[in-house]
Amino acid sequence: MAQSKLKDMWNLSKFLVLFFIATLAVSIDLFYHGRLAHGFEALGVSSFAVAVLWAFVLPVKCRVTTKRGHPCPNWAYGVLFGCSQAAGHSVAKLYARLGWQQEAVRAVTPDKGTYAAARPAPQGPRVTAVTIADSRMDKCNLCIALVSMVGTVAGVIIPIMGFR
Repeated sequence: MAQSKLKDMWNLSKFLVLFFIATLAVSIDLFYHGRLAHGFEALGVSSFAVAVLWAFVLPVKCRVTTKRGHPCPNWAYGVLFGCSQAAGHSVAKLYARLGWQQEAVRAVTPDKGTYAAARPAPQGPRVTAVTIADSRMDKCNLCIALVSMVGTVAGVIIPIMGFR
């Protein structure tokens, strides 16, 4: 079942790329013909497609550092969230990306209720930093997602401000 979801996400990624190219071509045509407000609206729609693609849809490796010190090899969807196979990775990656380290640690650390009765709970607070083993491409993907989100907001605000 995981392979079919992965295939579906790749197909959705391809569709979003084609949608981005089409709306970008429309916005360029609108700019060329002097319809700036409509051009910015189309540019906002194309930026939204890229933001959704990179932030939530594009299949990437999770790469949250595991307890053994290796990056998680499972598939995640988008650069913001981690995989759903390992406990806490999905939100821990988001918290780590936002710089909220305490929440990220809380997301991957099991609470005391999950330990078996025969197994003693660890003594004292155990501090583990949640890190993401990002490559240069992963950092570039995150920047593209953030820039496209800003472009979406600008594509909505500029026509509202009365730019004709």
